[in-house]
Amino acid sequence: MAFFGPVEIWYFSVFYLLLVTRFGLPVLEVLAVLGSLMLYEAWGVLLNDIFDREVDIVAGKSGRKRGHDLGVGVMWGLVLLTAVASWALIVLAGGTPLLYGTWAFAYVLGFLYSTPPFRLKDRGTLSLFCNSVLERPLPVLIIFLFFRYYGPEAVVFPILSELVWSVFKHQVHDYHEDLKANVKTYAVKIGEAASHKIVKFVVNPLSVASVLSFALIAARTLPQYSGYFLAGAGMTAAGVAGLLVLERRSLVYTDPLDPPYILFLNLSFLVTVVLLMGAAVVVTQPAYFPPVALFLLSLVPHMRYYGPMVPRVLRKVSRQLPARGRP
Repeated sequence: MAFFGPVEIWYFSVFYLLLVTRFGLPVLEVLAVLGSLMLYEAWGVLLNDIFDREVDIVAGKSGRKRGHDLGVGVMWGLVLLTAVASWALIVLAGGTPLLYGTWAFAYVLGFLYSTPPFRLKDRGTLSLFCNSVLERPLPVLIIFLFFRYYGPEAVVFPILSELVWSVFKHQVHDYHEDLKANVKTYAVKIGEAASHKIVKFVVNPLSVASVLSFALIAARTLPQYSGYFLAGAGMTAAGVAGLLVLERRSLVYTDPLDPPYILFLNLSFLVTVVLLMGAAVVVTQPAYFPPVALFLLSLVPHMRYYGPMVPRVLRKVSRQLPARGRP
């Protein structure tokens, strides 16, 4: 999860701030920021898996990836290790009292979210709010605080980061497992049919708008690269629009959560927006290649996730086309 979590938003924010501030943070401090966030992500997942062990078994989600072959003592040791290491990196990199306070708030909220008797994860609307703040907005805000950049993007980017891939969508993906295990997320609270409608008519359109907003903000703030970002936004918009037209004409399959245009959107954001931003960083200041290299490493699990989807999509389309031609 340290590589496959919401890292595209972290790297976009870091690359953006490096270019906007003209590399206002030394490369070692940038690596410390990214390392601390990776450990924070791992800490949250480990802590959640400890208290979800029985729930996951009931829901049929037990396995090595959730640490079920490790003893509880080992899991707690890993939780402590990741927390101490992430805080050590934060302190070594230096920061303001506001940064330390925000970092502490993120850890406290993560603890309350997963740990009984608080267990905010099981509290419907509150679970959605807490998880939505924890996964993307808080880490992005922490990046801005590290750079001591307090422009309007410090508010806009955390909001857009959550809209790109809403935590609510993750809850809908896990709907049946959570229902079976009696985990009362917001999606379980309102029901599957209502959840699917919210994803289709609210969450997915907002994802498109948010990705395009990121590209357009970058084009406006970094005019020297505006042509590239506008081209990336144009390709993304054209691909999404084309797939939506094909979906309406039943030429591609539909999916209540991840239709083809959303899969394309997610992949396009990684390739045409974030990767382009990383390339701009290296071209402008080659000494900052290490954080870009970390991003390239994070692309490996993403590509392993999206790679098999291409033939899967093609198979679904090929099966649907003959069916559409039958009387």
